[in-house]
Amino acid sequence: MLTMGHAMKLYMCRKPVDFRYGFDSLANLCKKLAGKDPYSGSVFLFFNRAMTKAKIIYYDGTGSVMIWKRLEAGRYKLPKLSENGEFCSLKGTDAALLLEGVDASKIKRGKAWKPSSNKDLN
Repeated sequence: MLTMGHAMKLYMCRKPVDFRYGFDSLANLCKKLAGKDPYSGSVFLFFNRAMTKAKIIYYDGTGSVMIWKRLEAGRYKLPKLSENGEFCSLKGTDAALLLEGVDASKIKRGKAWKPSSNKDLN
């Protein structure tokens, strides 16, 4: 089972892919287009041209995993990201919303809290 947390390294392919591709072909795209190792434990997300299907690939340490999801109604709405290139990084929580068919551009996210280095944390 895949749980997409906030700290997970996840990369989304901006270019639609041929959904006849299996794990090996998608892993090859990760290497060629993103320069990323598909066996690193990172998660890679792909969509078809119609934006109705998604494939997720990752390596779990013992084997290659591919998850395929089809929306029965509607289309996936990719978030607007400032990164350029064929692949972009994505937060796990954003990917989870995206795969549920939620338009993340309508969601207002609060400012993330980070501990101050000046405070005594005792």
